[in-house]
Amino acid sequence: MGSYSTLFIDGKEVCSRRHELDPVIMTLFQAPERCIRRGTIEELLPDNLEDDRSNADDKVELLTYETTLGTLKDRLDLMGFTFQFVRKEYERLRKINMDEASDEVQASYSESYLRIVEARQRALKGLTFDRWVKLFGPLWKREGYWGEVNPEIHLSEIPSNDASLDELHAWYMRTADVDTKYSCISEDTRVFLRIVCEILPRDTAVIYDLSELVYESGYSDYAEEMASFAEQYLDGGYATTRRIIVLTEGRFDQRAIESSLSLLHPGLRSYFSFLDFDTLNIQGGVSSVLNTLKAFISVGITNRIVALLDNDTAAHASVQAAKLGNLPQNVRIVFLPHLPSAEKYPTLGPGGLTKMDVNGLACSIELYLGADVLGDSPTQLIPIQWKGYDDKLRRYQGEIMSKPEIQSRVIEKLEQAKQDPDLLSTQDWIPMEMVLQSLITAFHDMPPIDYGLETLPE
Repeated sequence: MGSYSTLFIDGKEVCSRRHELDPVIMTLFQAPERCIRRGTIEELLPDNLEDDRSNADDKVELLTYETTLGTLKDRLDLMGFTFQFVRKEYERLRKINMDEASDEVQASYSESYLRIVEARQRALKGLTFDRWVKLFGPLWKREGYWGEVNPEIHLSEIPSNDASLDELHAWYMRTADVDTKYSCISEDTRVFLRIVCEILPRDTAVIYDLSELVYESGYSDYAEEMASFAEQYLDGGYATTRRIIVLTEGRFDQRAIESSLSLLHPGLRSYFSFLDFDTLNIQGGVSSVLNTLKAFISVGITNRIVALLDNDTAAHASVQAAKLGNLPQNVRIVFLPHLPSAEKYPTLGPGGLTKMDVNGLACSIELYLGADVLGDSPTQLIPIQWKGYDDKLRRYQGEIMSKPEIQSRVIEKLEQAKQDPDLLSTQDWIPMEMVLQSLITAFHDMPPIDYGLETLPE
């Protein structure tokens, strides 16, 4: 029969590949999610001994990569497999399949085959994306239903012309092509997985099992070697796992954002690469960021690149002056997001202390690190001080006061959360989550960079 690498969700088989791992599926996992279990067959695989216990004491190694559906969803979104994308892609492919079915009906085929094609055509006509999603949940939960894909359809199973939509669609979803689970249409498993992520709970177990490949090798202690081979697809050398380069205005911005990403979205941390100010001795500031961005564009770096800038007058003025024109598809300039708490923020100017909207004028990274580091209480925040006036934009540039004090508080907050993750629920991370989402969603207007490829590009 051979050995298989198999992907399971909630204990149910989703897809498998004979004699080898699937590099596309492998890119959905990370090295720390590797699990190697060693023991006897009786200890690890007791179900395999029902008929023959002669090899119960044989040593085996199990190699799996394990995560949750929530983490899988975040990674698929980052890769471009957003819910909006898979909805559009499903409907595009549904139309193509309906047109192909119409052509087959008009061609000269046997009467029995035409009955199958006509039934599938009727099913596709009403099986919209929303309809598919609605039906999937109950079908998934039905015991013995999953995996009953049967390309050799018996004519007696075909619903009659007056069958209900539920009956017709359930038949179609069960008997569609073996390569498109539950008639999800796209042969790229990631489309199916992303839809499932929207339906099942975030904590649902996702396991990629390579144990049979390890066992087939016939070598002892082969799991480590197999894992090393599998993880070559995670080193950033392939399109899907090529890291997003993030350029920030300074080393503190880099440290704060990178550390926050590790705390709030650990499953995505390895998909981003931050410019290292300390090692490279790079000057900070928006002009330096834009110069670096121009250099990356000029040499044709293919990684996706995000220049993350302060939402202040200086950054907006610099971008306007840089005259970058139309950016390449893999490049984004992203300003720190609009901050509701900055709409009435204390500012200090010639007229004294007054509250005003500082979005677009003075929002540096410090304002996004939580009210718990910006003052002793939400009503006693460290103010913004107005520094100068930009004639072209006709607005003032502001800067938060007591930056060293705030940054010291931030570093302490990050370290405390690292040591005790339970603090994340009591600390103020809402503004920083907005910043991280602006990075995570920066390329959501693009389709997945390798969609439609059966193997990853070299």
